[in-house]
Amino acid sequence: MAKALNWTGIGHFDFIVDSQLSSAYLIEMNPRFWGALNLAVQNGFDFPRGLVTMLTNGEPDSDCFKPLLQPVASLWIVGEIIAGVAEFRTGKGLAPLASAGRILFSDRPRTYDDFRWHDPLPLLMELTHYGSSFLASGGNLNPVAAEMMQ
Repeated sequence: MAKALNWTGIGHFDFIVDSQLSSAYLIEMNPRFWGALNLAVQNGFDFPRGLVTMLTNGEPDSDCFKPLLQPVASLWIVGEIIAGVAEFRTGKGLAPLASAGRILFSDRPRTYDDFRWHDPLPLLMELTHYGSSFLASGGNLNPVAAEMMQ
């Protein structure tokens, strides 16, 4: 599809999979970076750097795309907190503990989408934004609700 459109840039393709038919169906293509970009970069696929080198040199630098031998997991801390609160509301009383466990402990290398020890401010600001939106909306946990995205 990208070739037919003569597209030479970043593209985020979303597919839905029908496991019974072993088929994938294209839902949409967005000409932008995706929300889980950190996961790709942390695993050796530096798409932003690749795009810059493609624009400056005519093709992406192959050093931008070197997968790690041991993949790294990436976690969105605020998303885990939202999921824990949502599960708690459905009667799963220990859900916040499970979310905390996923945030703090892992059996493989991990990075976080929204936290770095050397720069904790983005996480604090994100927590402040989502927390105040949660309170202002009367407890709405849906991050795509109008009250959460301003």
